[in-house]
Order: sequence, then C-alpha cells, then structure tokens
Amino acid sequence: MKRALAIALRILSQLRRDPRTLVLVLAAPIFVTFLLHEVVMAGEVRPRIAVAGSAGLAAAAEKRADVVKAADPREAAELLAAGKVDATVALDEGAGILDSPPEIAVDAADPSASAAALKALRESMAEYAQASMPAFAKRLARATTAKTSYLNGSPGATAFDFLAPVVLGFLVFFFTFILAGIAFLRERTSGTLERAFAAPIRRRDIVLGYLLGFGAVAAVQTALLQIFVVGVYAAPNASGFMPVLVVDLALAFSALAMGLFLSAYANSEFQMLQFIPLVVVPQVLFAGIFNLRSGPGWMKIVSKLFPLTYAGRALRDLMIRGRSLSSVTPELAALCAFGALFIALAIKGLGRYRKDA
Repeated sequence: MKRALAIALRILSQLRRDPRTLVLVLAAPIFVTFLLHEVVMAGEVRPRIAVAGSAGLAAAAEKRADVVKAADPREAAELLAAGKVDATVALDEGAGILDSPPEIAVDAADPSASAAALKALRESMAEYAQASMPAFAKRLARATTAKTSYLNGSPGATAFDFLAPVVLGFLVFFFTFILAGIAFLRERTSGTLERAFAAPIRRRDIVLGYLLGFGAVAAVQTALLQIFVVGVYAAPNASGFMPVLVVDLALAFSALAMGLFLSAYANSEFQMLQFIPLVVVPQVLFAGIFNLRSGPGWMKIVSKLFPLTYAGRALRDLMIRGRSLSSVTPELAALCAFGALFIALAIKGLGRYRKDA
C-alpha cells in the first residue's frame, strides 16, 4: 500500500508542476457543459405563427409564439410558403368561432417547429374560445377543466433540466476515461512504467497507485462539474448534493478503471483514441438521452453492458425524482462491479510487460 501511495503522490506532484494541463483537465468539462447547455436551450423552439382575421386570437397566441398579423388568409399563406412562419391560422371573427371554425396550415418540414406551433395554436384557440363564451358557458368550461398536478419536475422545466443528469454522467465518464487512459499510456511510452517494473513493485500496487493519483484529480473534476451544472444552470437536484456526488464518484471510479484497462492494451495515443467510438459513443446512446422504452429487446440487453446506463438511471432518479441514495443501491453496486472488473483486467494486462506475483 505504501508503494501505491508513493506512485499516487508522484502523479499528483507531476500534475502540480504542469499547471496548464491541470487547468485544462478541470476547465474542459465546464466549457463543454456550457456549450451543451446553450445548444440544448437554443433547440427549444418558440414557433412563429401568422394570424389572419382575428385580433383576439392573435392576442392569445402572442403569449405562446411570435405572432405575425396578416391582412388576410392569402397573405398568411404567402408567409408560410416563404418559410417566414411555421403555421398560419385564419378566423373570420365577425362570423364567430362556431359558425366559421379557424383554418390552420402548418409547414411540416421541421417536425419540432410544427409540433410547437400546433401546441401553441391549440392552447391559444382554447383561451380565445373561452373568452368568447357567454358568462354561463364560461362557468361551465371552468367547472369541467381538469386540475393538473406534477409528480416529478414542474410545468416550467426545460429540456436541459431533463437531460442534465445524463449530461453530467456522460461528461464525468468521458473526461475521467480520457484522463486515465492517455496519462497512463504516456507513463508507459515514456519509460516511467518500465523503471517501475525494474523495482520490486507488484502490478496491483502500480494500478492502485495510478488509480489513487488520477482518482484524486477525477474527484475534484467531478465535484466542480456537479457544482457548475447544479449551481450555475439550476439543474434539478431533488435529492441533494451528496447523494448525486456519490453516484458521480462511483461512475468516475468505473471510468478510471476502464481507462487504465484499455490503455494497457494500446500502443499509442492514437490507438487509445480509437477506443472512443467503440467504448464511449455506444454508452451515450444507451444512457438515457434517447427514450428506448419502445425499442427492441436486444437494446435493453446490450444497454446492461455499459456503466453509463446505470449511472444515467441513478442520477435521473436522484436529481429529478428525488429518490434516496438507498433506492439506487443496485446501480451503485453495478458501477463498483464494473470498476473492480476493469481493475482486475488492467492488472492482468500489465503482465504483458512484466511477470510478477
């Protein structure tokens, strides 16, 4: 154990003497999180709607969309054809909504924009119709309107709020994996590992030392990233900071072990990077960014082979659903099992360079 601690302290000392690398290791995940947040939030579409013939309907729609008031249905159609709006609605306000139902046209080229436009139009027309009713009908409409409650989240939740747990888990895994894999590979190719093999040090002490050294950096990196996601962007964190940090650290442990294992079989940094599309990208697909509830059975089987699947599920249960840490014990156990498996494989992989006890 003393030899493993000595190796860990040497790694930390090397990083301390290289402040540029240390800053990049800690700042890169935060910068990527910033970019992801901006891209996701920019993807929340506020539709553009052209309204013809009804000032009342236009006023209701302005709460939910960017409204262009058209002089007549023909002008609204021209705006739609030119791609300046996502949908049009024409209503003869003089005839009344019952005698002359509104006519809607939608540009279906962008499904997300057309869906947002239709949702805004439905809500706007319901509000306009209720405002046009007689007093008795208004009371009847209110009496038959259902009250909605939200079990998890809130009606004002954004797309980033739902994706934040998975994004946090992915970034923790990705940057920890790269940190361990590339740094350990560089130790091998620079001859540092060969000098360690010349000393009476067991393989497990070497792996444990690197795990402790890189683990300390990964722990700081993980905590800073979690503070940034939850504190700056106000991502949901219903279970509190510490339960989420426990899962993040378990995921970082798994990523560290996987990085050490794969780097033991790579002969160059380029080969290490080649593992990314094989190891990291598939995990993103199964981590919870996409809803695979209706997917084929083989997807659910394959997803169980990746640590990020368990981390994404646990983080979403904690951060969004507010469950306790004990409720995600199976996921934590799976992450620790992955870490232990990859450590054992990494120790075995070092046997390619020296046979020892």
